[in-house]
Amino acid sequence: MIPNSEFKRYSARVNADYQAKKWLRIGTNLAYAYTNTRLAADQDSETGYTSAGNVFYISNNIGPVYPLYVRNADGSIKINPATGNPVYDSGNNTNYSRGNFAGNAVRDVYYNKGNSDRDVLTSKVYAQITPIEHLVLTANIAANLVNQRKNVLYSIFASSTNEDGTATVSTRKSIRCEQPILSRI
Repeated sequence: MIPNSEFKRYSARVNADYQAKKWLRIGTNLAYAYTNTRLAADQDSETGYTSAGNVFYISNNIGPVYPLYVRNADGSIKINPATGNPVYDSGNNTNYSRGNFAGNAVRDVYYNKGNSDRDVLTSKVYAQITPIEHLVLTANIAANLVNQRKNVLYSIFASSTNEDGTATVSTRKSIRCEQPILSRI
């Protein structure tokens, strides 16, 4: 499990059909899902499956000879006196240059923060009319609504590209409607 990560999901679904008349059948199908994802930045599919900030990518692509922490002369982990936190080796503060990899993914998990809230509503309403035996006319209308808000904080102490860190907030909303009309014999 990645530290500082969490996933919550709440969902509900309703499916109802009603035979109003011998020749008329109506129904609806509704589904709602809310998800909350908390991850360190660069750990999700949108920003970082192949990012140097992704713990799994780094563990599969960098040799184990590269240290995680900066060490004191006696071999103990160096502590930052200003924060009380360990000093992570990012490849530019020791003699262990990492070539194409910059930063320290484990450090970034503790310092960089990301949160995403997402609401998804899927709905479909239909009516089936059977004017004569063996002929069924179906009218559907479907709508999908997606609302997502994402916050990301790249800390001053992590692998942010700016000295003072970076904060971003993004929102995405989408609505999709369909209205197919079908006939079946």
